[in-house]
Amino acid sequence: NCLFPGKHVTLHTCHVADAFLSQPPLPHALQAGFCMIHIALCFSDASGGYYKHALVTLASVFDNTRSEVRAHIIHDETVPETVKDVFVRLCERYGQSVVFYDAGEIPARVEDNVSSVVGRGTLFRLMMQDILPVDKVLYLDCDIVCLRDVRDIYAHDVSGCYMGVVTPAPGGGRKHRERLRLRREVYVNCGVLLLNLRKLRDHIPDYAARLYTLIKEP
Repeated sequence: NCLFPGKHVTLHTCHVADAFLSQPPLPHALQAGFCMIHIALCFSDASGGYYKHALVTLASVFDNTRSEVRAHIIHDETVPETVKDVFVRLCERYGQSVVFYDAGEIPARVEDNVSSVVGRGTLFRLMMQDILPVDKVLYLDCDIVCLRDVRDIYAHDVSGCYMGVVTPAPGGGRKHRERLRLRREVYVNCGVLLLNLRKLRDHIPDYAARLYTLIKEP
């Protein structure tokens, strides 16, 4: 998936990730005067290779963004220290930074009901308002490739709402609703979310618990 419409990119993810890391350090070309952009990625990596998709996502953000970016990665025990070191190396190469967070325990009934449709890491995004020490964050799925400066999205004012979301073209969300067994007609692309974490904390302090309750329903 490309983070801006109109272009399609086919990538051999592992080769691209290795290529980014094998290059010499880039010169520091960040523009001063802009506030830091906070990006969140969430994933589990039982296969031991999924992290490379996240590397490509981050590299594409860094490669096209001239503001300071801090990556926040929520993970579980399947992501070892050696993999974290790879992310640190990537961030250092671009003069950016990364922070890691352990997702902790997930209610078993919730995980069982979700894992049959999507991956375990999908649940981690529900915890961002409780885990991340920031008030605003741009969440990206690990299959996103950014082709422009993410400030174009991050600069949107979400102070009056809980999050900014992307809706599909009319009728375009039907197949996804059927795949995910959703009963509602409204569907948004949860792979790109601009979240007002402060508002979520202040107004829905039990946000994750409420969503877990919905997931537990048959």
